[in-house]
Amino acid sequence: MTWPRFLESLKPYLTSPGRFLFGDKLCEADFMVGRMYTDYIVRKDQPCFDKWRALLNKYPEFEAYGNAFTAEMKPYLDKRPFGGF
Repeated sequence: MTWPRFLESLKPYLTSPGRFLFGDKLCEADFMVGRMYTDYIVRKDQPCFDKWRALLNKYPEFEAYGNAFTAEMKPYLDKRPFGGF
């Protein structure tokens, strides 16, 4: 599956009520999708950052979701170790 196709498949969940995929509380799916956002898509030191940025410009609802996930997880994200790929 390509990224645009994946993001299109998420669109109904990203545009439904609530900040996350299935409402206002995080669920397991949010951790899977949110990790892709925080660990790969918005990290400037990751390969293809410019391509990820262009993709986010086409899917603003995914960026809004990613920002909400990042804000919710900020205490953890600020102190966790990160090993890269």
